Amino acid sequence: MQYAVVHLVVQEILKDLIAPQVMDHMAIQAAMLGEDRPEQIVVGFLEPMRNAASASIRHRLRTYRRRTPQVKVVLLPFTSRLGKRSNARLLAAILRLSIRELPIVFHCRTESAVDWAIELSRFVKPSGIVADIRGAWPEELLFARGFDGPKQAPPELQQQHRAAETHLRRALSASASVLTVSDGLVNYLASLGANPARVACVPCCVSSITFTPEARSATRERLGLHGKLVFAYAGTVTRYQHIDDGLLRFFRLAAEQAPDVHLLCLTQHIDEMKALVDACGISGDRVTLRAAAQHEIPTLLAAADAGFLLRAPSRMNRFSQPTKFAEYLAAGLPVVVSRGTGILDDLVEANGAGLAIDWFNSNDERRNALVNLACIRLRTCAPQLRAAAVALCERQFLWSNYVSAVRASYVRAVRQ
Repeated sequence: MQYAVVHLVVQEILKDLIAPQVMDHMAIQAAMLGEDRPEQIVVGFLEPMRNAASASIRHRLRTYRRRTPQVKVVLLPFTSRLGKRSNARLLAAILRLSIRELPIVFHCRTESAVDWAIELSRFVKPSGIVADIRGAWPEELLFARGFDGPKQAPPELQQQHRAAETHLRRALSASASVLTVSDGLVNYLASLGANPARVACVPCCVSSITFTPEARSATRERLGLHGKLVFAYAGTVTRYQHIDDGLLRFFRLAAEQAPDVHLLCLTQHIDEMKALVDACGISGDRVTLRAAAQHEIPTLLAAADAGFLLRAPSRMNRFSQPTKFAEYLAAGLPVVVSRGTGILDDLVEANGAGLAIDWFNSNDERRNALVNLACIRLRTCAPQLRAAAVALCERQFLWSNYVSAVRASYVRAVRQ
């Protein structure tokens, strides 16, 4: 079976997660030998023509090409007023300049990428479509407005939710195969018409284990964290992350109990995080805030003693499998996770890779006890927890573990 893969990414070229979640994934597919290996892999970034020549996009393209030289990176600029079909005719010609006369599998990141693949398929034959659904966008749409499901949402928002579900159904029906991140999302997509036999669960992974004792010691020394119990958070400052009532409430109680506890936050939202830290009454000298580049995050995380994922139980969070979970494990961090948010609490407990705590359903007395217990465990069982975190990552959260499953999805698309 000879074929090429074109991984389509729509207006996300500047997002930091594209490097580990798209470029690194495709680099593993390109590098690993074996049955049904693609002959060629291209990552195509669809961006509006008005932005395509910007310095930031040119810089990001150069960065991706250096990061993954075995993957061809192409910019696919489009003019919105022409519509997708007219643009697709031109973009198909660009793709054929990059790819020999091979069947093409369009690996589509999100429903919007599937829309483009449908049009490109009219001009690129033979071809097939694989939808890569990394989250439940219809549910995220509601949650961002403060509603945990459609029943209590106002009519206008319910209509938007229905439209988003219709969009997702259309993407699923156009795809020969579907990739998604969790069993919860598999079930959700099945409820919208996806054939479960054609859905493969491929979680958000990393390329390799990044933890080494030497790097950890050097980074702790450089950051002035020697002798401290360090909690880490890496990611955005958004409502569903529960930074204020999850992470920061936990840390404030820990800081009141022990003078050596420190918080390391790696985020591009420095001002927002600082405002939340101040609002929670946490002293600035107990917190290190860094707007780290994506390639710096593994080394910085290794300086910590635990990674935090404290999210309240919700309809949306039952579907999620955050990218940072694998990044924590790969950096040797046991994970402190809240119960009732999908499979992560079960994974952590079953593998001894951290602590699962019933944070959001507890009163203040119980929360103090949970903080105390967590600190004791992290101090007294650090080597065992760290080893278990690394082992879990090696078993379940490396891209190399899913090469065959992804290639099977590609082949199904080619043969449809």
